[in-house]
Amino acid sequence: GKPRRYVDFPITDVLQMMGRAGRPQFDTSAVAVIMVHEPKKAFYKKFLYEPFPVESSLADQLPDHFNAEVVAGTIRSKQDAVDYLTWTYFFRRLVKNPSYYDLESVEHDALNAFLSRLVENALAQLEDAQCLTIGEDDSLEPATMGRIASFYYLQHPSVALFASSLGPDTSLEQLLGILCGVAEYDELPVRHNEDKVNAELARQVEDAGGFKVDARLADDPHTKANLLFQAHFLRMQLPMSDYVTDAKGVLDQAVRILQAIIDVCAESGWLATCLHAMNLMQMVMQGRFISDPSCMSVPGVDEQKAASLSGSGYEALPQLVDACVNKEAAARKALTNAGLKPRQVDEAVNHCQRMPLIDIDAKLSKNGTEVEVNLRRASKSAGGGGKGGGRGSAPRAILPRYPKVKEEGWWLILGDRNNRELLSLKRVGFGQSARAKLAVDRSANAVFDPDLYVYLISDCYVGLDQEVEVARGVGAGVAEDAEEEDDERGFWLSPEQVAARLAARAAEDTDSDEDFWEMPDAAAPAGERYSAVMATKMPMEEDPFFWENEREYLDAK
Repeated sequence: GKPRRYVDFPITDVLQMMGRAGRPQFDTSAVAVIMVHEPKKAFYKKFLYEPFPVESSLADQLPDHFNAEVVAGTIRSKQDAVDYLTWTYFFRRLVKNPSYYDLESVEHDALNAFLSRLVENALAQLEDAQCLTIGEDDSLEPATMGRIASFYYLQHPSVALFASSLGPDTSLEQLLGILCGVAEYDELPVRHNEDKVNAELARQVEDAGGFKVDARLADDPHTKANLLFQAHFLRMQLPMSDYVTDAKGVLDQAVRILQAIIDVCAESGWLATCLHAMNLMQMVMQGRFISDPSCMSVPGVDEQKAASLSGSGYEALPQLVDACVNKEAAARKALTNAGLKPRQVDEAVNHCQRMPLIDIDAKLSKNGTEVEVNLRRASKSAGGGGKGGGRGSAPRAILPRYPKVKEEGWWLILGDRNNRELLSLKRVGFGQSARAKLAVDRSANAVFDPDLYVYLISDCYVGLDQEVEVARGVGAGVAEDAEEEDDERGFWLSPEQVAARLAARAAEDTDSDEDFWEMPDAAAPAGERYSAVMATKMPMEEDPFFWENEREYLDAK
């Protein structure tokens, strides 16, 4: 793993294993045999037969603890951080065993200097990782990266990697590298001679159509994580049981890391990168590359059978799911013609009938500030894996390649396809139907003419995503509403209303209305100003401020 060498079992783990000796409720005594290197025999005897002092490890993890407390509002300044430390177990042990923590003296001044140095270093690391901002008065304010790290229990180097590596056009391959490069995978074990196994696995992955990895980093835990992900996507046989165990741990942590990446992209408004991250989540859940035919998610359907189904008119998974629900006989015939055996056909049809088909419609609200989205399950069944799926609860997702149970979830994205901008994102989980509202940031798009689309993206299924056009743009929606209101009220004021407004203006202004507008240089004589009197002497086509019915109004006046 991270140390890249063999390390001894921690003494606490040894004590834990010793405690497992014997059978509870059957044995009254037990024997634990510990085989150690001769020079360490006295060390183990001391800690096995004498009380074991428990020391604090808070100092090593202090930046992440501080980040969580700053986000929660517990720590608002550097002094609050020092005070926070004085209430911890770390502070109690620091005074009792100063040499363990490299504290030279327990005197008041030395202790204060030590704690201040710890706080300064920890906060500097968080500021470099863009997790918080430090004010001139030593106040602390949480930043977006810090909130995301705290919410998803991520280490600050991980969100620092997101801040430095993610961009508006990050590709799927780059996203996989960022996912595998987080600090959470630092401790992934790379055992003796596994660098050779990783090199061979890298060649197999590349031959199977996966992404290439740097062979010089075969002993790096992040490279191993990358290979385990790709072997999962390609459904390859792992070389040994240890790799199977490691793969489960890697997949288990991937969900919260990807959720954090999606939140970072949404906060920055990167539509393309956010969609790629969601595709990567689908790949993790289904054990498929996003470029594979979507029908390959059905049991028993490989690439050749998917091509045969495409020739029968079932090019995408939603078409096959709809056929299995509404035209089962035709679907069974197509699956049989594709080469599936009767038992495989039954399994495939059952699988498709449990998958969700969602009807979605989206419309812009009258004031143009939000998009209203309605979701409804179109399939007859509730979908999912047989549990959940009530009127309000989400059904269980069908994830044969993912080691944990998970409910169906969906992302709703409001995106501007012209400007490649993500305007709003919301997570939803529902049984039969749901409604959601996505805010439109009008101020950010006032100068543009956005092409609004709502994207419905599954967090566990490949090939069931949808996009629905909302309107031509925010400005168009607002203009249409304004035109409707103007038609109802009438655009032109009556002559009486015009006269009343001019009289009120004349009473307030010292200048004459006739001399209010300045005439353009091309129309006014040198040193003169444009006036309504001049306008009556001009041909209509030369009047620079001509408006409809102006001449009649001036003549009447």
